[in-house]
Amino acid sequence: MKRITDGHGGTLHYGAVVQLQHMPSGLFLAASETSALRDMDNRKVSLVEGSRNCYFRIVPRFRIRSEGSIVYYHDAILLESIHVTRHSL
Repeated sequence: MKRITDGHGGTLHYGAVVQLQHMPSGLFLAASETSALRDMDNRKVSLVEGSRNCYFRIVPRFRIRSEGSIVYYHDAILLESIHVTRHSL
């Protein structure tokens, strides 16, 4: 996994596995198996120090892009959890 900081410095491709870090706190975005408190149809997402639930695969929102192609700035993407089944952001 490549570290990209300050919003520049690397090319991101569909299919890449990433972690999203909240810079002020240093915590990572994590998906949960439990339902969200306000909307029971969605999964809970939180900031944690790190766990296996912090890994997401970048997938295209629409079929005009495919795995391995470059992610462009205005592309619509989904973040698919690696460890929580059927969970996308």
